[in-house]
Amino acid sequence: MVVTVMALEPRKRAPRISAEQVSELLIEAVIDLVLTMPIEEITTRSIGEKISMDPQVIFRNFGSLNNLFVAVSKEMGVRFSPAVNADNFIEHLPVLIPRFKLLTYLLGNGVPGEQLMFDDDATLDAIRSRPEFDAVPDRLTNAMAVLNIYVLEGFLAFNSIHRFTIDETIDAARLLSVLTRNLPTIAKDFDWGYTAP
Repeated sequence: MVVTVMALEPRKRAPRISAEQVSELLIEAVIDLVLTMPIEEITTRSIGEKISMDPQVIFRNFGSLNNLFVAVSKEMGVRFSPAVNADNFIEHLPVLIPRFKLLTYLLGNGVPGEQLMFDDDATLDAIRSRPEFDAVPDRLTNAMAVLNIYVLEGFLAFNSIHRFTIDETIDAARLLSVLTRNLPTIAKDFDWGYTAP
């Protein structure tokens, strides 16, 4: 009897990645899942499968699934809110609606609202940097930035209660857009430190 001895190749280890990189992978995976499936169906297992890792990494990096969802809601806010304005919010609804659903899911699960806040300064700065805000006093720019955020997120909150037609929604967005473009005139009427360009 002849016995063939096969040389075993040493097992290759997967490259080690930092906890920060794992956290980033988890957040990206959940963003992808939030955009494609109901939040209630997202599990630690589905997230682990998405990144080919043991679902325990969620608990090691975030402590709980809800804490991971909180981090995702903040990332979605920072990433998408500054890009949205009255002219383009209809096209951003595929992103904004899942973010809103994530927020309502978390609030419904007892997560305090203050944990869901993202850096408002970064959001306001992004809105203030738009060309239509040139030569507009800070006070009015700040007010318009707040109005943009409230209108866009308020639309998502109340659309499920008050069923406006798509035409009415577009009209409202156009009105907000016209207000934004006419800020220098509005600033002059308000006398909030307007200086002619």
